[in-house]
Amino acid sequence: MMQQKTLLRPLVVAVTGISTAGKTYIAQAIPQMSFYPLVSITTRPMRPGELPGFDYHYVGSEEFDRLVRAGSLIEFDSFAGYHYGLPCDQFQESLSSGLIACHVCTPAGVSALRSKSQTMGFDLVSVWVDAPVTTVIYRMCKRWMMDSSLDKNYLAERLALAISVEPGWDGYFNYAVADSGDLLPVIQDVLDRRETSVYPEVEYKAPQPDLLEFAFVFKVLHEVFPLRSPPRNTDQLNDLVSDILVALYH
Repeated sequence: MMQQKTLLRPLVVAVTGISTAGKTYIAQAIPQMSFYPLVSITTRPMRPGELPGFDYHYVGSEEFDRLVRAGSLIEFDSFAGYHYGLPCDQFQESLSSGLIACHVCTPAGVSALRSKSQTMGFDLVSVWVDAPVTTVIYRMCKRWMMDSSLDKNYLAERLALAISVEPGWDGYFNYAVADSGDLLPVIQDVLDRRETSVYPEVEYKAPQPDLLEFAFVFKVLHEVFPLRSPPRNTDQLNDLVSDILVALYH
């Protein structure tokens, strides 16, 4: 008599961490045969190269507020002046798909999903992705190179948040990696553990100590960016990053 295979509980992998750490890129690059990519809605404007329905579902503030009031979002949060959330219907589809759902969100989103996992009967694996300050500055300035229409005040605020606020986030995570380059081994480890549903215990990630003050970082960047035009090549990009690092740390 054949032994019946035990059905596995639905699994959600929640990825969070520093802006520009490469979370979304990796989440979209992992094998689609094993993962169900969850696409959040946002009030943030679409960036060059992004595709509606692939990167985000883009909505206005009124529509976002309506979804919140209707209880149509499984988790939602605000960051850098914009709102982000995950539709309940898409989340329910992922749980019944038989695939591993992958969701990029803020640490608050991870906490919300952890609470939901206890009542909705799915396993949650959470991953924190860090990034060195130099990498964050380089990647954020590269966005400016690719989109010269970016508002300089917004660019300064986003970069200040990534340097002085986001590293201060704390939370409980199953995995913590230093950069997005370490994410793929984590994903493979999750796949290897899928049959047993035994994942690393969550550990507390404390805020990074000795962070620069947001007001100071924003002031420095607000002074640097107006004097510069968007970089047009790698050399100009490297020069801009060097100027910012000198202004911040010397």
